[in-house]
Amino acid sequence: MQSEHPNFTPLLDTETLEPSDVVCPFYSPQFFNALHLAGCTGVEQGWQAAHFNYQQWILPGYFKQHSYGEYIFDWSIAQAVEQAGVNYYPKWVCQLPFTPISMSQPAFLRKQMPAQQQPTSLAELVAELLEQLAKRNVLTAQFLYPHASLAKQLAPLMLTRHSIQFYWQNQNYRDFKDYLDGLNQKRAKDVRRERRKVSEMGIECRWLNAEELTADAIKRFMPFYQRTYLKRSGHAGYLNQDFFLKWLLTFRDRVHLVEALKSGETVACALFIESNDELYGRYYGSYCETDFLHFEICYYQAIEYAIARKFTRVNPGVQGEHKVRRGFAPELTPSYYRYFNSSLERSIAAAFQQETRELRQYLNYLNQRLPFKASALSGD
Repeated sequence: MQSEHPNFTPLLDTETLEPSDVVCPFYSPQFFNALHLAGCTGVEQGWQAAHFNYQQWILPGYFKQHSYGEYIFDWSIAQAVEQAGVNYYPKWVCQLPFTPISMSQPAFLRKQMPAQQQPTSLAELVAELLEQLAKRNVLTAQFLYPHASLAKQLAPLMLTRHSIQFYWQNQNYRDFKDYLDGLNQKRAKDVRRERRKVSEMGIECRWLNAEELTADAIKRFMPFYQRTYLKRSGHAGYLNQDFFLKWLLTFRDRVHLVEALKSGETVACALFIESNDELYGRYYGSYCETDFLHFEICYYQAIEYAIARKFTRVNPGVQGEHKVRRGFAPELTPSYYRYFNSSLERSIAAAFQQETRELRQYLNYLNQRLPFKASALSGD
């Protein structure tokens, strides 16, 4: 499909952004290209890379034949549409594949443009993209977790759909104890108990930094990543070892593996990615069946590291009320949908509005369960 129009391309020019220019390693040409070259995305996988090129802009995207790997799902909509005799797929989706995080930039910018071309605005980029997709008889275009600057252009033109993500915010804490002092007494006691239980199991956590992030370390990480997917979904995960080697070794100065060691043996592992001011935790896996170790690696180790390095927040991934009890606050995050069928779009708009009302109620419920003292919330 991408060959029908030169504006859609399967690979991104890595000269567009050098690794040192990248705000977040997830949103980088190297990330998208590694997915393609390692075979994690492609026609057979139902993720046909179709990055939109227009003037100075390059907007990553995919023609998709399903809704797997998005984490803000539209399966029920697709089923209803297909039952009505309308083909829902292929759809064009702008997102980080298999990675539900907000994009760190609105789009990629070329370093150089042909002399005859004039710079265009984000609004013009969006308008041109929607026009091109409408000509291709694509039913829907979707922008999942877009950057705020791009979202401002999308909001007047498209349906807004919300989801909930969780973030730990650094309130200029001096250290982990300072953070605990801001929690109510019960929750602070629970956190100390959970950390003590891990220590009593004889488990120590080790952060692997740039010089230690070798190919062998990444190969050690893979069985843990795969184990989590096998337990939850019955498959070995969307991402393969070739992808992780291509991507992580490119950004090794901004990537960390955290290994949990017991008697010298690695029993759990997780990946952390640094952006300019945010720490992302992903892909935890363990051969040690205890929730406390999950909390230690994914939350408490991350919080300690973020405080020490003065990151403004930690993004631990989607889902889970257990995050709220440990100080990760919920936020509504917008995504945007265009359906090139006006009657269908009106029906879906009503469904999204009802969904947002329910999510706001759930957000209020979660906020009431945050563990912070009133004085910590007010900044006193």
